[in-house]
Amino acid sequence: MRIYTKEQALSKVAALCSKAEKCVYDIEKKLVLWGLEQDDIDAIIARLIEEKFIDQERFVRYYLKDKLTFNGWGKQKVWFNLQQKRIPSDLFDRLWEEIDKEQYNEQLLMLLHKKRKSIKSDNPWEEKQKLMRYAASRGFQIDDIYRALDALADGAGAVGEV
Repeated sequence: MRIYTKEQALSKVAALCSKAEKCVYDIEKKLVLWGLEQDDIDAIIARLIEEKFIDQERFVRYYLKDKLTFNGWGKQKVWFNLQQKRIPSDLFDRLWEEIDKEQYNEQLLMLLHKKRKSIKSDNPWEEKQKLMRYAASRGFQIDDIYRALDALADGAGAVGEV
């Protein structure tokens, strides 16, 4: 059942895109929900891209910054969620290289330092396992987790000393 005409749908999704960054997949999903035909969807998407309402690269940059900074996600979790949105891996890989790795590692260290305070265990091995599981659940890679745990063990727990 069609909810909007092609013109109405274009106007609505253009307004959505002007308020927040969207990827092609998000808009396509919405247009399908509204009952538009595939030809109309393709035409609307093409127009949105042409008029710069949608820009996959801009979306990925925004998404990376948002999820790393505000959600405290690691690379794996961000990548998994971008895969769900059908973002090409080469685009992700290229934009990942622009991320400040020092800041990324500092964020992981701060996350572990904060979590460490809430862990109730006298056993250092058990504490380390809990911190590892926590960081892995946030999408951080094992090598990064080990480096951050080593930094914590070496007394860099006072964040900023890494």
